[in-house]
Amino acid sequence: MNPQACEEYLRQWFDRLWNQGDLAAADTLCRKQVVLHFPEWQHLIGVQGYKDYVTFARNLFPNLHVHIQEMVIEGDHVAVRYSWVGTYAGGQTPLGVGRSGAEVAMQGIAIYHLVENQIAVGWAIEDWLSVYQQLGIVSAREAQAA
Repeated sequence: MNPQACEEYLRQWFDRLWNQGDLAAADTLCRKQVVLHFPEWQHLIGVQGYKDYVTFARNLFPNLHVHIQEMVIEGDHVAVRYSWVGTYAGGQTPLGVGRSGAEVAMQGIAIYHLVENQIAVGWAIEDWLSVYQQLGIVSAREAQAA
């Protein structure tokens, strides 16, 4: 896949899956046995595992919107620096329940390995600690200690 097609592919993936909540996009844009590594969530294995993660996030933040800040393409690997914003609808997070209605913003970096024009493996680092702070689940003092 040439760099322009690769960039368009990933922009489509972020838009359809994350911004629109189109879970069917994962079926065509990800390999069946996709593995996504999220240190804060463990590993997500298979398309259904990834769909479950997207559903979890979009239930907490129904208006979640991802903005791509930068994309670097090298062969079949793509690095993406992104942010997302959303309004917390309430609900259980891994660390508890926060202030419903809170506006939240987060930064992340992901690297994807593409095989046959599909995401085969991904690694992502996201700043969930700042999300928990914005929701009032973790205080600034607790975050600093972490």
